[in-house]
Amino acid sequence: MQGQPSSLMEILARKAGCITLSDLRYLSPKERKQLARGIESLRSMDFSLREWNDALHYVVRAPEAPSVWEARARLIEYLDPT
Repeated sequence: MQGQPSSLMEILARKAGCITLSDLRYLSPKERKQLARGIESLRSMDFSLREWNDALHYVVRAPEAPSVWEARARLIEYLDPT
C-alpha cells in the first residue's frame, strides 16, 4: 500500500492500521470500532457500489446492499453494532 490509496479497501486498511488488506478480516473489537468511526468520515458517493459491496463482503462477510448509502451504513453497523 505505497503512495496514495486509490481503492476503498486500501483506504479501509490504512484507517484500521493494517499492513495488508487481509488483516481487515482479523480486527479486534476495538479496531473494528475504530474502523467504523473512520468510515463515517468517508462519503458514500466517493466510491462505487461494487467497492462498497466488496468491502461489506470481505470485511464483515455480509450480503450485498442495493445502494452505496446502504452498503456504507451496513458496514458501519456490522463493525460497531452498539
